[in-house]
Amino acid sequence: MLRQLPFAQALVRRSCAASVPAVTATTRSSRWVPTRYVRGFRLAQRSLRACLSAPAHRPHRRAQECWTDNRPDASGVVPHAGVDCSKEVINATLTWLKVGGRRIDNGDSYEDMHAIGEAMKASGIPRKEIFLVTKIGDGGLGLGEDDTKRQVEYYLEETMTSYVDLLLIHWPTSSKNSTDPVCQMTGAQYSAKQCRLNTWKALISLWKAGKAKAIGVSNFNTEHLQEIIDAKLPLPSVNQCPFNPHLYTAQKELLAMCKQHNIQFNSYSPLGIPVRSFVLVDVRIWLFVVYF
Repeated sequence: MLRQLPFAQALVRRSCAASVPAVTATTRSSRWVPTRYVRGFRLAQRSLRACLSAPAHRPHRRAQECWTDNRPDASGVVPHAGVDCSKEVINATLTWLKVGGRRIDNGDSYEDMHAIGEAMKASGIPRKEIFLVTKIGDGGLGLGEDDTKRQVEYYLEETMTSYVDLLLIHWPTSSKNSTDPVCQMTGAQYSAKQCRLNTWKALISLWKAGKAKAIGVSNFNTEHLQEIIDAKLPLPSVNQCPFNPHLYTAQKELLAMCKQHNIQFNSYSPLGIPVRSFVLVDVRIWLFVVYF
């Protein structure tokens, strides 16, 4: 019988809700316009410009988030693409924790693990009060059983913690090199399906060892979830995917499948994904912003 991995899903719901900024508004021509959407659009424009001009390779421990703003940092220096922004990551994380934030979503490809670990340590907040999410794959290591375990050990060392609250497979495939033959894209034994299953088995092992309090997946579609079901393995606690009005029709079947199997659907990019276009979100949202 399929069984759901034990997971305090209420914690996820509560922490996700706590991470959503309060709706603020400003008056313009007798209309109420949520200012967070305007700020978000401007920030996304700067982010896109930075991404287009950023180098393909970034040194370890340097955060992408730091160069989305042309304002000077705490030392008075204007950050440029490729600059070490550890101080800014630490300050931002400390501020988030100071105002009551407790959920931190991270991953190896974000390249700010060590800075976040420093901030958690400096905050003085008990580790058990922080809900730490991280992802494997799409970073320094590929997918596969051994690579996954090594990547998690590396992550725990960088963040200076003995466990994560939620561990996800970042993407269903990875182009990174792997020691697992079924995960080597150019190898004769490559099998995307078996690679995903081997990686999921590694997460189950890490969960049993106490390295992760809960495990799940990210960006998995219905076919990927069905593979786990057919293999009669414990099901993911969470599937973290993009979800917004523009994607509702496309994601409707996936959302229903997650509900059916008690998999928490954890959405990201509720206003769209900036790197795809300057027109960031469904036109209905912009009509709401302008005319509501």
